[in-house]
Amino acid sequence: SFLAFRSVPGVCKVGSYEGNNSSDGTYISLGFKCRWLLVKNVDTAGQDWRIYDSVIEPINPNDQFFKANTNAAQISSSGFDFLSDGVKARDNNAGFNSSATFVYMAMADLGGNGTLPPIYGR
Repeated sequence: SFLAFRSVPGVCKVGSYEGNNSSDGTYISLGFKCRWLLVKNVDTAGQDWRIYDSVIEPINPNDQFFKANTNAAQISSSGFDFLSDGVKARDNNAGFNSSATFVYMAMADLGGNGTLPPIYGR
């Protein structure tokens, strides 16, 4: 079975990016403040689906994640800066910023427990 996702402006964004294998990592423009990020290296075999959440880790760099494809406990490693209009990789980790292609799904930080518009540029 397959799942299909699409971007909804101001709510979520689905896409891909090229890692730059640098500690000054790739920037992904989302157009909103990210609340939740799912990312996967699609070029290198054996890489996990990583989930980063700005509530679990509210300070940058957001370096706490879960592996969506395993039952492993939360992992503390390297990760992303969650910025007002996107995310920026902060390491050359194979799981999110090696010289490879990555797919991602990002969900916006919505105000009022989802009843208000997305939060832009704090």
